[in-house]
Amino acid sequence: MIDVEPPTVFVWLLYYLAQHYDYKRESEKALTYINEALAHSPTLVELYMVKAKILKHAGDTKQAMEVINQGRELDLQDRFINSKATKYMIRNGDFELAEKTIGLFTRVCNLYLFLFSYLTILLFFFLVFSSCVNSFRLTLYIHMYMHIYICRMIMLSNH
Repeated sequence: MIDVEPPTVFVWLLYYLAQHYDYKRESEKALTYINEALAHSPTLVELYMVKAKILKHAGDTKQAMEVINQGRELDLQDRFINSKATKYMIRNGDFELAEKTIGLFTRVCNLYLFLFSYLTILLFFFLVFSSCVNSFRLTLYIHMYMHIYICRMIMLSNH
């Protein structure tokens, strides 16, 4: 009797081949393999993340942002893909969409939670923007971060 491999083996083989050729900076080959994997399993979020990474390495940040956002929309409960998509949006310069996207995982219940959530978002933007020094919004986010941090310290000292 012949052993037959499950279909997922083929998808993961294509996934790793795409990453291999991306590492070798052979973007066309990498895109060929990842597109074949996506044709086979279009609901696998990891495939969208690899395709976005390949496009980013090829220099197409706009297309990379669109691809990772497609993957994000497949699983709206996943914080990791949401954060990754936000980083790609920032890298592409789409700051308003990035703020909206990262804000999907914050809720406002009371003032303290609001400030903590806002502080977390600002810290995320601060860390991402620190790698994008040419951004004019870096100083704005540092200022907002410090303002919220001071407000939080005042609130904590009053309790």
